[in-house]
Amino acid sequence: YCNPWDTQTGGKYCELCNKQEVPCSEYQCKSLGQACEFEPSSEEREGEPLCFWKNRNDVNPPIIRPNSDVLSIGFDYENSASISPPDRGTKIINLEDKDGCLSPFSQITFGVKLDEPAKCKMSFDKKGSYDEMSMFFGKSGRDYNHTLTLLIPELNSSIGKDNQISAYIRCQDANGNSNPANYVFQMCVQEGPDLTAPIITGTSVLNDSPISFNVTTAPVEFYVNEPAQCKWSFESGRTYEEMENSMNCVNDSRKINLRLSYTCLANLTGIKSDVRTFYNVKCQDFSERKNTNVQDYVYALSGSRALVITEATPNNTIIKDSTSPAKITLTAKTIGGGYDGKALCYYSTSGIEGTYKIFDNTVSNEHSTNVYLNSGTHNYSIRCHDLGGNADTVKIGFGIEIDNLEPLIARAYYEEGSMKIITNEKAECQFSTDSCQYSFGDGVNIPSTDNINHKIGWKTESNLYIKCQDVYGNQPASPNECSIVVRAYNQDPTSP
Repeated sequence: YCNPWDTQTGGKYCELCNKQEVPCSEYQCKSLGQACEFEPSSEEREGEPLCFWKNRNDVNPPIIRPNSDVLSIGFDYENSASISPPDRGTKIINLEDKDGCLSPFSQITFGVKLDEPAKCKMSFDKKGSYDEMSMFFGKSGRDYNHTLTLLIPELNSSIGKDNQISAYIRCQDANGNSNPANYVFQMCVQEGPDLTAPIITGTSVLNDSPISFNVTTAPVEFYVNEPAQCKWSFESGRTYEEMENSMNCVNDSRKINLRLSYTCLANLTGIKSDVRTFYNVKCQDFSERKNTNVQDYVYALSGSRALVITEATPNNTIIKDSTSPAKITLTAKTIGGGYDGKALCYYSTSGIEGTYKIFDNTVSNEHSTNVYLNSGTHNYSIRCHDLGGNADTVKIGFGIEIDNLEPLIARAYYEEGSMKIITNEKAECQFSTDSCQYSFGDGVNIPSTDNINHKIGWKTESNLYIKCQDVYGNQPASPNECSIVVRAYNQDPTSP
């Protein structure tokens, strides 16, 4: 198999990054050597980035200790204080076995702690150097801690001799210093006949999960800790032989899955909408005793209702705003499905697969996201789906008009003892008797019942410096500009 690419050990080429015509970047620096360190601003280079060889004189390999923090429950290290060097390793003991040995087909998690970031490798055969080992122990990158979960094989397998397993570990730091000797984890495997029935460790679809609306059959993988054959039945309490439905099991140890388990595939039928369907599972191993589960492994799938988008906005409307692009909030509401309407929602301008973007606020039954759009007509496809595989899609369309013009005074005239001012759009108006040099909000409000028709008393003593502002905040552009300057006159308003 292929491992992630990594640059060479050491740092003899780090300085090349500082000699470019353009400033060095962190990516460039660390691509020149595992021990190359990057400083974004260096006093040595008057604030310029610096790439340098960290711990140039380091010639010591990482120090290895067993990590008790990650060791599986029910296990212990025979010598948890061992350190390499000078110690050569430790033994993993099963506290539930009188001999301290591990059960065949059980799983054990163990790990190491290091005094510096390093990579670690493992081999079940003794190798002469770090480079000769082909399998990484835990993660493939450099770190202080490395952890591995191992499936204990049955006796006479390709790993181990007799009932003993040895896992040889070596680590290498960024400067290429690796352990000259192996650190060894030793384990023994229980001898004697296999007395344990297979254990189902998990499933590909979580137990009691909802299934898509109108789906009546589901392929489900059951993960078993040892090679076995498995069957299932709708009826509980049946023996393995009485169960009607067989699974397709893969029992070749070379095809073990990433969960370190053997896979049995079942085609589960009889799923009904909005109802839980129960399946009873038993497995039998291939030992001489043909160990078989006594108790059913009870598994359930829940049929679900259809997921429905009940509301999506804005739709079939014109939205007005004063700025471009305008901030528009897309919303959706969902019901049904496998989780009472809880779903993930996405939006797309084309509705083409691969163009959908997730809503900012989702994983609920109410969803919203903001988009910024210019004037014109806009169409969106809204798609929502839940974890049960239910989905629904709706389309919405709306228009945007950008209003960035100040309101205009259409008329100003006498009416019933007042001066009436009519604006060409909904607006609030204020006045001052001094000048136009005032901010909107500091003037005197002119009353209006509909924000179109505005009335103020007929006063002839001074000019009225009037400013009007629409619902989008548009008003005269200059702070010393008015919408209109008017003055009532002394002429008898009743004369023709």
